Amino acid sequence: IGFNSSYMLDFLSAAADGPVSIELKDEQSAGQMRPLADESYRYRYIIMPMRI
Repeated sequence: IGFNSSYMLDFLSAAADGPVSIELKDEQSAGQMRPLADESYRYRYIIMPMRI
């Protein structure tokens, strides 16, 4: 599974310095990234996989 690295870096720069969760269902479905450090921060980032 491949993802556009610039999209992932955008999320990581916005998510601050805490741990993040990357949730994947399978190689063809969208994935979800979200910060784990602060439960009140309800930001989610949806990423689409690319075929490599």
